[in-house]
Amino acid sequence: MSEKEVAAPIEDRKDAQERPGEKKSKSAPNGKAEKKGSALVKQLKMAAAIVAVLGTISAGVAAIVKDWKPFFSSESPSNSPVTRKTLKETITTVSKSPTETSMECIDLNPLMPNVIPHYLLNSIGSENFPYWLRIEGENKCRKKWRVIVRFEPKENVILKSQSTEFEIDQLSKFGETITPDFDLPKPFVEKISISWTVYDDVTGEKISPQNSIKTTVLPPHTVSFDLKKPAKKDLEEGYILASLGAWTLRRYDAAEIGTNCRLPDERSRNLREVDALRSCYSRLFSKEAGNAAVAVLDRHIEFPARTSITISPPSDLLKDKEANSLEAALLLMAVYDVKRDNSTEFELVLVISKDERVFSRRNKRVFVAWRKGRSWQALNMMKAAKLSFDDNVAQSSTEIGQIFSNNPSLMRKIDERGVGYSYDQSIAAAEFHVARDRFGIQGLP
Repeated sequence: MSEKEVAAPIEDRKDAQERPGEKKSKSAPNGKAEKKGSALVKQLKMAAAIVAVLGTISAGVAAIVKDWKPFFSSESPSNSPVTRKTLKETITTVSKSPTETSMECIDLNPLMPNVIPHYLLNSIGSENFPYWLRIEGENKCRKKWRVIVRFEPKENVILKSQSTEFEIDQLSKFGETITPDFDLPKPFVEKISISWTVYDDVTGEKISPQNSIKTTVLPPHTVSFDLKKPAKKDLEEGYILASLGAWTLRRYDAAEIGTNCRLPDERSRNLREVDALRSCYSRLFSKEAGNAAVAVLDRHIEFPARTSITISPPSDLLKDKEANSLEAALLLMAVYDVKRDNSTEFELVLVISKDERVFSRRNKRVFVAWRKGRSWQALNMMKAAKLSFDDNVAQSSTEIGQIFSNNPSLMRKIDERGVGYSYDQSIAAAEFHVARDRFGIQGLP
């Protein structure tokens, strides 16, 4: 070895000793970078190891890893947009995916009316009373789920089907309308509650937002004035009033008397319009009917009621021989309607009006009214058991004429929507054939 070759390392060591500050200042940044790079490489290797293990467990993990391929590649850190934040988020996502459950993935929102009025069961499907129960929500995961809705057993309720099932697509919003198939108890005199629970059909995990979803069914012929649409939204104005048409629309239990009161007169012609209405009124309420007459209570009704009222159907009224003025009005309208010619005969209008002689606005009188040309004629149903048809018309028609004359918008609302209220809500009127089409009202179950 030459002297120069031996001396070179010695000179280098000497330079290093003579310029320690300079050497140190240049190497310090590189030392930190090396430490950071080493730590990052370790983190990348750890993440890659986790992905490799989890990839064998779930196909879903493979999809996630694929999305983050640059993150786990062997490329240098300078070519991959890796930060500590994205590394942490990715590792969290990958490690969480295999443990996702239906409760975590599915948001459920049960929608239903606050009560189910039995008398409207044939009318389900309208905007104001669209369904028994609808389950809406969102699946936030990349997995399909199959769920089952079970009806809990209830005493005296015969469930023909204990459950219903449906499938929820991955990463999608959904909505499913549920209708139970059951027979209600007979007699049905108290409200009943039906419970529903939503489960994961595979694991049996309960995914209802509450332990169970409850719907309350009111007894037959009970009208609830606090009925709400699903999501506790208010009903369209006039819906409850229009729903009273369920007692009048082509009632089978009024068919016999409705046919008989139109039997031919001495000229062998079927009775029509006023003649038919007079005959039906007399057969139902007058003294001429004898023991068959329905006694009408001469007292006001509360309308709208504070909570609910019960209205007996024609079959019960004809059997029990007693009715309040609202029941008597609906009975007369049902009987008259049995054989009415829709194209040529006038339509009856129910009018519920405040009594100026009574202080309470809730105490109302009930009229059955009809148009005669440009004027109105009417029957005060509180007086049905006391006055003959002609006397009742003579006393009541002037008052009804004044009501419509003082409330011109009321007539317009009846023509357009089938129902209407006066500006101060003290007078209500309904023509049920128009209201039936407007609000989707069908006859009693």
